[in-house]
Amino acid sequence: MTKRTLTILLIGSLAINLTVAGILVGRWSAGDMSSRAPMTWAFKDVSPDSRKRLRPILKESISEVLPLRRDLKRAERKVVALIRQDDIDEAALSQALADLRAANLAHQEAIHEVGVEAFGQLERAERMVALRYLTRPPGKDRRPPPKRDMPAPEAP
Repeated sequence: MTKRTLTILLIGSLAINLTVAGILVGRWSAGDMSSRAPMTWAFKDVSPDSRKRLRPILKESISEVLPLRRDLKRAERKVVALIRQDDIDEAALSQALADLRAANLAHQEAIHEVGVEAFGQLERAERMVALRYLTRPPGKDRRPPPKRDMPAPEAP
């Protein structure tokens, strides 16, 4: 191997290592997505004063919601692991799916309680801004600029 090739490989290796280290440090300093307060994304476009008012409510819910979110992820991984097995254990898969439903329901109930308390702190106009994030179909971009002059959908 020539000196030039070795230098190029060394520089490439260093660049990859620095990139990986930067990603890890960035995640560590910003906090993992799974440890963020629930529903913060829904209130992104409300006024700064309202976000400040909501912050304690959302932060307090982390201690309740985070363990439920971990349980949900654990239940999802168990279902996936059972499905990936060569031979399906139908009883184990059925139980794992029941556990997943229970974990999902517990997580959803906790999130909904946070939503009730948080939405109760907002004026109607700001509730309508946040509502736009909740009514978008899954998989759609949740960050387009809000249309503040457009009337929000009415509740049935």
